[in-house]
Amino acid sequence: MVSPHASPFLAMEERLRVRFHATNNEFIFLRKDLRNMTLRRLWVGLLLLLAIHISPIQAVTNPDPVSSPVVNEVSLEQKRVIRKQLLSQMVEKYNQNQVFPHIQAYMVEKYHQMKKKTKPKPPAQLIVDTLERSRSVYEKTRSFVGESFKRVYNPLQIESTINRYLWLKGLCFLVLGINEEHKIALSYFYQPGNEQEKLEFLHDAIHYSFPEIPDVPANSAWYEGMTPVMDRLCFKLFNIDKYSPGSAPSSTPTAP
Repeated sequence: MVSPHASPFLAMEERLRVRFHATNNEFIFLRKDLRNMTLRRLWVGLLLLLAIHISPIQAVTNPDPVSSPVVNEVSLEQKRVIRKQLLSQMVEKYNQNQVFPHIQAYMVEKYHQMKKKTKPKPPAQLIVDTLERSRSVYEKTRSFVGESFKRVYNPLQIESTINRYLWLKGLCFLVLGINEEHKIALSYFYQPGNEQEKLEFLHDAIHYSFPEIPDVPANSAWYEGMTPVMDRLCFKLFNIDKYSPGSAPSSTPTAP
């Protein structure tokens, strides 16, 4: 007779022995079969649990092409060399595509509307200055920003981090010499009809800002995700709405 305080497993064994009128010797084999069956079920259950828990891990560890682009390990000096090459290529391309002559004509007209007495500088100089000096803003604010940008390539996280430090742009632009003529030159890309030229410029600006991320098919999703982010940041950083009203890019919630 099984004690009322016996384990549920022993109680179940006793009920089975009585139910099938088995002798003690006969029940030894029955008990082994039962326990073997129980172990098999436990094993199957364990495998199912592992499958359930492993599936999300596999989904998480698969890199998101927008947040995790292919990155080349390059030194600061190598980044400077790459950026210098990219600027040279941009100047040559924009001269060949007649982008700079169009910017020059736009700026002359804008200066006339604003009743400026000076003449605009060459667009190539202004665009190169803007990219080089804007990049220097980060170097000047590293003591404030710390490691916020280190190894973070999620476009919305980049935008969110930069937005937190927009209050520093006035002082930095003043120190670095980014002024109205640079902003007017950039506002050309936000004029109606210049959408394709703007997309090309944003792509080039992204590559310049992140020279460690090669412009290859494997990174196309990342560049595509960064383009609207760079669009919004340029619009805010350079006060484009002052020179090109109604050209604000679509707003997208940024990462916290």
